[in-house]
Amino acid sequence: MARSPLVLTGAVVLAIGVGAGVAAVLLRTDDARRAHALPVAQSSVTDEPVSPQLGRQIFVRCQACHGLEGKGIAGNYPPLINSPMLAQADATQAISLVLTGVTRSAQWNGYMPPFAEQLDDREIAAVLTYARSQWTSQAAAITAEDVALVRRRGVKP
Repeated sequence: MARSPLVLTGAVVLAIGVGAGVAAVLLRTDDARRAHALPVAQSSVTDEPVSPQLGRQIFVRCQACHGLEGKGIAGNYPPLINSPMLAQADATQAISLVLTGVTRSAQWNGYMPPFAEQLDDREIAAVLTYARSQWTSQAAAITAEDVALVRRRGVKP
């Protein structure tokens, strides 16, 4: 069956239009991802204290493994109660651990994902300050500036 040039032209125009529409959606999605990622890389750095409430809200992501009461899961996820790393005056190691995550170790079988792309400096400072205030004795608060410094230096835990 022969097709008229008009029908073929219409089909080509329709295909080009659909292709352009899909491309526009993909570009917008990619732009949205990039726009969403910018606050992590360019978070506002401040030495102001972080909100304990914010830290408590973010800890919801952590409690499945570390427990609501910071007890961890034996053999898989370490307890936060009296954690030597969490209690250190220099919080560099704890900050780095949250930024880069942890794979299995000789002592712990669990996996902790990296949060460098999911949380900004203020959020990481808040959750660590919350954990330090809940399960260590007298550990100092962590600021977004502390986190930004470790992020820039790329310190490994």
